[in-house]
Amino acid sequence: MNYQHQELANGRWFGLSLPEQLAHVGSEVERAISWNGKNNAEYSRLAFE
Repeated sequence: MNYQHQELANGRWFGLSLPEQLAHVGSEVERAISWNGKNNAEYSRLAFE
């Protein structure tokens, strides 16, 4: 799988605090909503995944 954030995928995620993790998740949710609003289902799906 090709990860957008390779450093986080390699284990750095677990070193982040809960607020930092939630901020990252929230950013991806916002990105998915934004792409959906631009009628780009593919990018929206990728941000969601």
